[in-house]
Amino acid sequence: MLYDDWKLPVYAYNPLTETQKKKGMIEGNRSTDKEALHELSFVDPRAKLIHEYRGALNQDTKFAKAPLISAEYNEDGRVHPTAMIFSTYSGRMTYASAQTVRSDKERGIKAASYPIGFALHQEKREKHFRNILIAPPGYDLVEFDAAGQEFRWMAEASGDKTMKELCEPGEDPHSFMGASIVERDYRELIRLFHEDEERAVQDRYLGKFANLSCQYRTGKKKLRAKARVDYDIPLDEMSAARVHTKYQQTYPGVPRYWKTEIAKVRRQGYQETFAGRRVQVVGNWDGEWGWSMGSTAINYKIQGTGGDQKYLAFKCIKNVARKYGAIFAWDLHDGLYWFVPSDKSLAFAAEVKGILDNLPYREAWDYVPSVPMPWDCKMGRIWGAMKEPTF
Repeated sequence: MLYDDWKLPVYAYNPLTETQKKKGMIEGNRSTDKEALHELSFVDPRAKLIHEYRGALNQDTKFAKAPLISAEYNEDGRVHPTAMIFSTYSGRMTYASAQTVRSDKERGIKAASYPIGFALHQEKREKHFRNILIAPPGYDLVEFDAAGQEFRWMAEASGDKTMKELCEPGEDPHSFMGASIVERDYRELIRLFHEDEERAVQDRYLGKFANLSCQYRTGKKKLRAKARVDYDIPLDEMSAARVHTKYQQTYPGVPRYWKTEIAKVRRQGYQETFAGRRVQVVGNWDGEWGWSMGSTAINYKIQGTGGDQKYLAFKCIKNVARKYGAIFAWDLHDGLYWFVPSDKSLAFAAEVKGILDNLPYREAWDYVPSVPMPWDCKMGRIWGAMKEPTF
């Protein structure tokens, strides 16, 4: 309909399938993914309507209907997504929305899927999504979030002088990057951002986008699409190229890290985290999987170490959690969430934050980070309305 009936321009093609390769085709099917629809939405209002409808339908299915169906099935008004510890090679958890039973003909059991939860690891950041998760009566929800986790581990891995300086207390990497891109004073941007000056907020958001999107070798074309689709930043090709170049000029140690890590992993056949956990990376580096293998060489050391850091935090928190009667609720990206009795939540938060800010890296990993690794803390009854406590 989009391309044959409406004659809209084709912005992207899907990867070739094995069948298409055997037929000698040089292009896959015309794409109708979210990036293609996003670009087409600027061309035709009908494509914009389809794009908005598909996004709303996806959100409704995952984050409205799924929790309601789950709460009804569980008969307790609650959802129970199941944490899967080893579902990602980086060590981060994902959550199953259903409990699956496999068929067993000898015992007369048919395969079935029971809707016990929802895809918690995909939950949106907006408050109206997160407000559906509320602490049980008598409990507060306490969040501990590794501050700038991937930025800090990239600073550690790359050794980039500017990145490491921006990890010191009082610095703001996102404001620094935003100021670099738009060529304004860094300290002035921080001041105006804290005063909620509109342009300063936008410039810092641009810097945040650059810091989070560029450190894993994102290309200029992909960067533009990511800005427009995931961050709602209307970058054109020239602006995306400027952000791409400015990032590498600002942190020259990062592209050097990409090059050295890929060479090292090609030579030794694996990558490892700062804690020593390894992933095998072998295959034809010059073939179609070469770029993906290079990405693993770059990403795993950072994201895998983030996973290791989280499990070290678990180990160090365990006895404190028992002392306060705290219950582990869930994790998300670089955050840990706990249900804590309301009359003990502030004391729990203060004690745990002190532990997390001083994790025993040397004893656990035989390695000590050269940059600070602080954790942020928030508390509240409702996930979407938590605030920083005053200790």
